[in-house]
Amino acid sequence: MRKKFLLLLFLPLLLCGTLRGIKLRRDAMPEVILARYPQNNTFRRVVAAHVGKDARLSDPAGMISSAAVVPPVMRMTSFAGGSVGAIQWCCVDAKGKGNRFREAVYDESNSGAIQFYSGASQAYSDFQLSPQQMGKLRSLLEQMSSDNAPKSRGDLFLVSFESGGSWQTHIYDKRALPNVVKQVFLLTGQPV
Repeated sequence: MRKKFLLLLFLPLLLCGTLRGIKLRRDAMPEVILARYPQNNTFRRVVAAHVGKDARLSDPAGMISSAAVVPPVMRMTSFAGGSVGAIQWCCVDAKGKGNRFREAVYDESNSGAIQFYSGASQAYSDFQLSPQQMGKLRSLLEQMSSDNAPKSRGDLFLVSFESGGSWQTHIYDKRALPNVVKQVFLLTGQPV
């Protein structure tokens, strides 16, 4: 009888703690965290490239024919100069082919009925990782630690990668990047 009483007494507390834990994990999902920042077309495009339904495509904008698309292994994005006006991208596909570029963007997404967006790629470069470098990259990606999301949208640094058949996105403060992220920078040649 006493065991039943204790079970009935503590069962709601256990369930409440479990449900609260589920809620906390849901709050920590990248799309939930990123929704807290000020939104515009450019920022939404960056977020979609990391956590959207097309995030695993090497060409989320659909500019290349689908037969030529090789899924990415990793994608990194940051905002140069602390604004969303200059985006730095780095992407590596499953064959080790990578590219780095900076995109200058003008985005006036709240100008009434007409939305204006234009951009230009700058400092574009391709690179090829050897099989050994790809092994090192995958090893580094598996070591990615938990997120440390910044207060300012301009300090965001996003890393998305394929791990065990699932696509993961980590959010970091670019002013306090973990050492493993810096090692990925060195491997890909992306400027820190």
